[in-house]
Amino acid sequence: MALTPAEITSIRRKIGDTASPSAFSDDEINATYDEQGTSTLTVVALFDELLVSAARLTDYTQNASSEKRSQVFSQLEKLRDKYQALANKEAKDSKRQVVIAKTSKPRREKDTP
Repeated sequence: MALTPAEITSIRRKIGDTASPSAFSDDEINATYDEQGTSTLTVVALFDELLVSAARLTDYTQNASSEKRSQVFSQLEKLRDKYQALANKEAKDSKRQVVIAKTSKPRREKDTP
């Protein structure tokens, strides 16, 4: 099922993919959604992909200037963990709803002769 443009924009905002050019195409986001099944799990999977790219970043120091690129990985990891916890909560809540929705069949009275 393809996401609507509004849903894609929402996912992009959650992962911080608002710059141009974007990190992920609409087709990549739709494909990830099809694999994951929920928008929260899609966000987690996209953060995982961003983490793979960020893992290559190293800190850079030259003379009096320095750049802490490893902080990018750390921040992405924190955001991914936040959405993973949310996805776990959603999964737990949906299981609870399934349990609540179950109904048992009424017992049938046996006819006694």
